[in-house]
Amino acid sequence: MKSENQKEKQNKLELAKQMLSEIRKTNKSRLWVAMDRWFFCKDFFNWLLEQGFDWVTKAKRNTVLYREIEHPIWSRKIYVKVSSMELL
Repeated sequence: MKSENQKEKQNKLELAKQMLSEIRKTNKSRLWVAMDRWFFCKDFFNWLLEQGFDWVTKAKRNTVLYREIEHPIWSRKIYVKVSSMELL
C-alpha cells in the first residue's frame, strides 16, 4: 500500500512539472505556484526554484524551511532557517 501511494505521489508531481513547464514555455513573466502541503516536498520545491517559479503553500506549523545563502566570510553556500514571519 505504501509503495502504491508513493508511486501515485510521484505521478502527480511529474504531471505538475509537465503542466508548469508548458505554462513556462508561453509565459516568461513572474509566476506564482500555489500548492497544498501534499506537493511541498524537497524535489518539487527545488524544481520550482530552478524553473524560476515563486511559490506559496500552507505548511504545517512545525515545518522548517531553509534558504541558501553565500556566507560572507567563508565564501561558500550555507543554509539558514527562514521564519514564517519572513515569508509573510
